[in-house]
Amino acid sequence: MDQKTHFCDKVDAVQQFLGRPLLIENPSSYLAFSDSEFYEWDFLVSVQQRTQCSLLLDLNNIYVSACNHGFSPNSYMDAIPGKQLPRSISRDSVNGSSVTAPC
Repeated sequence: MDQKTHFCDKVDAVQQFLGRPLLIENPSSYLAFSDSEFYEWDFLVSVQQRTQCSLLLDLNNIYVSACNHGFSPNSYMDAIPGKQLPRSISRDSVNGSSVTAPC
């Protein structure tokens, strides 16, 4: 069983138990996995589409990951299908972190 299937099965089980959709937040990542098969945003969109869970896009986490992995934060946001934004994203989380230099 691959990681996405395993994660989706767990999301489905919890949603069925609770009788409501879960809210899945994007993490901030500091290290890349050498065996990664897809981008984080593709994983999250795929999980959302398969399980109908909601996404919580934490803008700070996107920025931290972008700085750490050398991609544009806009690339991440552009990969989230626009037609799904109103129903799949519950809110934007803006937590504090200090920016001492641009990424």
